[in-house]
Amino acid sequence: MGATVPAGTWVEIERVLLRPEQRATNLPPETAATPYVLRLNGFLTADAHEGEEVSVRSLIDHEHTGRLVRVDPHYDHSFGATVPELLRIGLAAGSLTRSASQADPDTDTGESAPGNEAGEGTAQTTGEGR
Repeated sequence: MGATVPAGTWVEIERVLLRPEQRATNLPPETAATPYVLRLNGFLTADAHEGEEVSVRSLIDHEHTGRLVRVDPHYDHSFGATVPELLRIGLAAGSLTRSASQADPDTDTGESAPGNEAGEGTAQTTGEGR
């Protein structure tokens, strides 16, 4: 057994909510063959070792039980590798936006666009009645 993890340590627990035979029948076979697992972080309520059944208290003060799987858990997911083509699309979109702004006379003069003059479909604040 590994080192004792002291009470109050931030840990991750795991608990099987549904075994494969308890899962819905309309799931894809590869999904139906795996258990439905809860993973939750919380503060250990008593000294324990990894792999043991433990109790934790969550940040919203709820108590949960499960198997201790990780001490001081962290997020280690990502959104995958960079896709160079998407970067170029973002650059092109920015270029189009800048071109449109430069061609828009309203941007240069600061005047309202036609049909958007004061009083036409916009709320007015006059300061009266305050």
